[in-house]
Amino acid sequence: MKILPILGFLLFAPLLNAQTDFDMDELARNTPARTAASVDRLAEHLYKNTPDQRGCVRAIFAWVTLHIRYLDTSNKSEIWATPDHLERQRPDRVLRNRTAVCQGFANLFQALADACGIDCQVVTGIVKDEDGQVPQIGHAWIAAKVLDRWYLFDPTWSVPTRDQLWTVNDKYFMASPEKFVLNHLPDDPAWQLLENPITEEQFRRDDYATILRYVRERREPVFHFHDTLQQWLALDSVQRMFQSESRILAFNGGNERVIFALGQNYWGLFFDLRARLDSLADHSILDEKIPLDTAPFFENIHLMARYHQRARDLFDQLTEPDRRAMANKFFDSQDVEAILIKLRGDAWAAMFEHNHHLSRDNVDESSLSNLQAISNVMHDYYHAVARIINCQKLNNTCYELWHNLSLVDLQLAERYALFAQNLLAEKSAGKFQSTAESAMKSARITYDLAADEIKKLLTIPPVYDFIRDRQQRVFQGDYSLKALEIRRRRLIYASQVSNALNPDSNQSNAKSVASKMNPILEDLADLCNEIEDNSSSLGQDYVRLTLFNLHQEGYAMRFNQASLYYRSGLDQYQKALENNTLASEKKRITTEVQKAFPWIKEAAQSLDYLKRSKRLNNSAIEQRQGQINKLNQSIKEFLDTLE
Repeated sequence: MKILPILGFLLFAPLLNAQTDFDMDELARNTPARTAASVDRLAEHLYKNTPDQRGCVRAIFAWVTLHIRYLDTSNKSEIWATPDHLERQRPDRVLRNRTAVCQGFANLFQALADACGIDCQVVTGIVKDEDGQVPQIGHAWIAAKVLDRWYLFDPTWSVPTRDQLWTVNDKYFMASPEKFVLNHLPDDPAWQLLENPITEEQFRRDDYATILRYVRERREPVFHFHDTLQQWLALDSVQRMFQSESRILAFNGGNERVIFALGQNYWGLFFDLRARLDSLADHSILDEKIPLDTAPFFENIHLMARYHQRARDLFDQLTEPDRRAMANKFFDSQDVEAILIKLRGDAWAAMFEHNHHLSRDNVDESSLSNLQAISNVMHDYYHAVARIINCQKLNNTCYELWHNLSLVDLQLAERYALFAQNLLAEKSAGKFQSTAESAMKSARITYDLAADEIKKLLTIPPVYDFIRDRQQRVFQGDYSLKALEIRRRRLIYASQVSNALNPDSNQSNAKSVASKMNPILEDLADLCNEIEDNSSSLGQDYVRLTLFNLHQEGYAMRFNQASLYYRSGLDQYQKALENNTLASEKKRITTEVQKAFPWIKEAAQSLDYLKRSKRLNNSAIEQRQGQINKLNQSIKEFLDTLE
């Protein structure tokens, strides 16, 4: 009684699979382009619209084979997996370019499967053509665990031909291990998924019928691959690689193709780990709210060094000239050293960014000292890289180097400038003169560093808008420091100006103080003119705000300068009265007092700019206008008394 329903299900199951495959193929064909903008978005779309693991893996297989085109951009004489080639086969690059070789097809398949929670491994090895020839260039395919069972896939060999476009070729979809091994031999025998795996000698020597007969014969298993894989998957990624190496060499010891392939695998791990660490560091650098977990980051840098060393150890065993030549196309020890040191610098750049974020509301000497200390360590690493790096070979690494240096130096310079500005805005700013001057000096040095680093970025095409923006910020910072320097110099004499204008002072020394203020006022006028002349380079918003601040400060300085000359004339008048020499001193006193009029005019011009800016309320404008009118009237009345 129970057999019939079960039998009915078994008969119906292939029909269910066929219907599911058809639906999944349709899903892959009709995936919106915007959904395939990233690996995560594409995986999410496929996962949400598939019924189970089998349906999901079918949709992934169909999407990859239908949308990715086989294109080998490397030299045909090369063995794949040189550094540039590995970079082009990364999942994100394959998805963006929609082209790949076998490694790229497998990498994208694995990335999508991983995102969908499906156990999946890229398998490398050799293949046999229909004519029985084994190409020198290796191949890559996929092993995936679907519903608790391992299956084999070759998305590259399943790309439809021109006359079958948009048709899913499922010959190598969930293929039988017995048939798959006829033309696919993995380096690691465990991925044959056979209890009696064949050797490379058998694969190269025997025809399909002989191999098929061998794998179907009943004999004592060499190993139980299910148990082997289960134990292997329980290991971490590092242990997996080293255990795979032991198994591979035990099964194919002395085979230079296998030794070279193992070296390539280690290089693949090196580049995968480098890409992951680059991504983590970049994410933390560009989004300073996200801290970088530095402990595992530095551990993985050490692991990269181990991968490189193991690859070199394997390559050093090669004797075949062609393979040794191919091995030399990988990064040499100096290249690797530059990459690893640069990653350490990236970690410190990320630490700077996060600390910069945490201290944004607390700009003081302590936070600046902390940021400077972090920046110093970052500089040490990056400058060590700059001394040894080959920028023609590692162009992107050099770009990232100058990118991170310029970002950190620019932000640190701006923070120093802000600290100095806050100090000079204090009521008791005179007490902070030396600290402000030191902060401004540090800002100047750091702005200059950023400027040099941005110049290097400008030589590497394409020049992005953010680089131009940094260049403008450095340009703005230069003028902001000039404005701060004028304020600092003004504050040096602030108490002297106040004393000179004090009506209760018997000897105000106004003439001497005015002479000290003249060069500062000349520099202020020159700075305003420079900013106006360079407004197109500085940006209109910056120009408007900076000129407003300068004219606001300029109004006070010019009004005080006019008052100083008036007070100087009054002092001379008082002294002449005391000495009974007023008659002979009138002309000199008149000349001295009249020096106030140009400064009153310039103060009025500054006030006129403040009016046009509409940043001051009317009462503030009227108050200043009243000050000018009163001073102007007082001077005229005084001059009238001298006539």
